[in-house]
Amino acid sequence: MKYDITDLLIFFDEQAPATDEERGYYWFRSKHEKSLVNLIFSVYEETCTISVYAQGESVTTSLRFNNCTSINIIDQEKKCLEVLSSGGRCFLSTKDSINVEYEDK
Repeated sequence: MKYDITDLLIFFDEQAPATDEERGYYWFRSKHEKSLVNLIFSVYEETCTISVYAQGESVTTSLRFNNCTSINIIDQEKKCLEVLSSGGRCFLSTKDSINVEYEDK
């Protein structure tokens, strides 16, 4: 799986304590005014999960991808990221509002 830890640390607010670099397990999180976004991935299992939680409401979205090939920062300033897997592409934008889109291959 292709990824850049430095880019992910810039994109997200923090790397969560659940991260275990020796096992290739990473957990990043960003807090927004009324929501929380998590990116969790396993290098060796080639899995990735994007979770969005809305505070004060009962809205939760979680997408899990298998056979991930890469996590790419498309635009650091605009807070745009993509996750590529054998099944398709997931786009995440977190600048002003949270936007998650998925496209099948």
